[in-house]
Amino acid sequence: MNPQYRPEIDGLRAIAVLLVIGFHAAPALVPGGFIGVDIFFVISGYLIAGLIHADLEQGRFSALLFYARRCRRIVPALALVLAATWGLGWIEMFADEFENLGKHMIGGAGFAANLVLAAETGYFSAGAETKPLLHLWSLGIEEQFYLVWPIIAVLVFRRQLRASVVLSALGAASLGLYLLTWHFDPVLAFYLLPARFWEILAGAGLAYYERSGGAATPGVGLPLAAAGLILVAAFGLDAGTLPAHLLPLVAVAAALMIILPGGDARITTVALASRPMVFVGLISYPLYLWHWPLLSFARLAVPEGEPLAPSLAASALVAAFVLATLTWLLVERPLRTRVFPIERNRKAAGPCLASGGAALALLAALGAATLAMQGLPGRLEGFLSAHQVVESEVQWQRKHYVDAECQRTEGFRDAPLCRRSGGRLAVAVIGDSHANQLMPGLLDVFGSEAIGVIHVGEGGCPGLPGVRVVSQQGKRMCPPDFHGYLDFVISHAEIRHVLIASRVSLYADPTTGYRLLEDGGGAMAAQQGLSNAQALARGYSNLIATLRAAGKEVIVVSEAPRLGFHPRDCVARRPFGFNVRTPCSQAADTARLEASEALIKVLRSTDQSLKVFDVGAMLCHRGVCTAMAGGTLLYRDTNHLSVAGSRRVAEQLRPVIATSP
Repeated sequence: MNPQYRPEIDGLRAIAVLLVIGFHAAPALVPGGFIGVDIFFVISGYLIAGLIHADLEQGRFSALLFYARRCRRIVPALALVLAATWGLGWIEMFADEFENLGKHMIGGAGFAANLVLAAETGYFSAGAETKPLLHLWSLGIEEQFYLVWPIIAVLVFRRQLRASVVLSALGAASLGLYLLTWHFDPVLAFYLLPARFWEILAGAGLAYYERSGGAATPGVGLPLAAAGLILVAAFGLDAGTLPAHLLPLVAVAAALMIILPGGDARITTVALASRPMVFVGLISYPLYLWHWPLLSFARLAVPEGEPLAPSLAASALVAAFVLATLTWLLVERPLRTRVFPIERNRKAAGPCLASGGAALALLAALGAATLAMQGLPGRLEGFLSAHQVVESEVQWQRKHYVDAECQRTEGFRDAPLCRRSGGRLAVAVIGDSHANQLMPGLLDVFGSEAIGVIHVGEGGCPGLPGVRVVSQQGKRMCPPDFHGYLDFVISHAEIRHVLIASRVSLYADPTTGYRLLEDGGGAMAAQQGLSNAQALARGYSNLIATLRAAGKEVIVVSEAPRLGFHPRDCVARRPFGFNVRTPCSQAADTARLEASEALIKVLRSTDQSLKVFDVGAMLCHRGVCTAMAGGTLLYRDTNHLSVAGSRRVAEQLRPVIATSP
């Protein structure tokens, strides 16, 4: 064993990984367990910076050897977990989920997972637990640090700069950036290296302090204080001890306090350096890699919103410990001591880097192929028909949500939504994504009759003249040239029938964060005493009147009932499929249905001849709304219809729409 080996640091690794596992498996019990990653950062900075500094002092530093060691340490277990995760995804994931996994594989294999995830959503979001490679963000930050650190270390050493000054300046700048960024964009503060640089620098600074003659501090005072800080940070978050974004400062301070005393403090040699703790520390890296994918796939197997059963979580963690131990025994140790003994044979450094790079390149290529093939939906053939419906809907939406040919043909430059079928235009659909969801069925039903159908509009915009929709932050949700779309419909005399559809409950309810403004910019509700619902009714009335004045027949399509669960919960996943939702239905969401019904009532109070198609009546019977019929899903998510649901609506719309020229 290396005479400089400090077993208590492996014990600290054990504490770090157990905190992270506790947070992921039971966040209610260990709400601040995410600080384990911050402890890992400090340990990593301390060990690696110390090794580089020692090599520089002895004149033997080699970038090739440094990166070969990192490759040998990081790549074997990472490649194994990436391949296994892809294999589990092939079995259990829907096409869009598997496609997303392919993207994350590229990020993981390229040590850029943090950058990929930063462009998506936050670590604490509801969708985070269904991303099996989410945890690789921390590995991305570490490896990006090690691309930069050797350059800094060499410059400091060769130019004889004061390391304390350089490290303090860099650390202060990074910490300031972290605290500042958190208030403006917590996602970037969490995921990006510049905002996390200070944590690894803290460990590096301690290594330089020790190697420059800094004295250790014997006794139990610091380790005991550090243990208290870790306990408070890990378990006291919900008690309002500190804001979550300040807990990393506590974790970093605690880690430094434990590492600094070294072997002179009995608490570290007895507790952290005990055999069980050291063993967990030795397998901490593969344990970190394995535990999250297993927990994530377990969560994918239960309905959304339901807690993960303790027995299932425990089974996943037991499997993680077993796999981590086997990975350490059968993969990590043999590669380090027998296959690539870099310390005894430096000629092995080149082959080590080449083989590691090739393995990651192959896995990145596999991820890219999965992404390019849109999650390989064909692998699920022969599975449940409801499953296939979801896949076909995902593919249809991706392919047809925006149609470049439609934009060119109809002159809708930069139109967010534009889709039309072949044939002479006769039907137009105006509205948001709830209008666009009608298109698969309309194209199928009317396209076969050579009747052209076109949709114009934008998601999140009801498309009403005189009404501008903005978010709570003031972001405009409707295209500024919407009137150009409306003019197109009015000017084409062959368009005889216009369907109007939108998610009425979203815009009518002021608690959703949407505000309705006059198109000129004045606050409609505030200045004229109108509620969102009243402003919405006025906009609908204006649109209907404008279309009728142009000789169009107008049909208002009501909002589809909202589900309180994801329709995928009705489909068993292979090979697990726990707790499949049966029956695939729920009591009608009366509050949301009432918003649509209230709008229809207001419109009909001034126009008894208004045609209305009630989607709710098609999907709900005696107060119960179904998401599946005949083994086929009618929804693609909680509020949009699937292709099958869209076809059902279109078939019932056929007799309502008079198609004579």
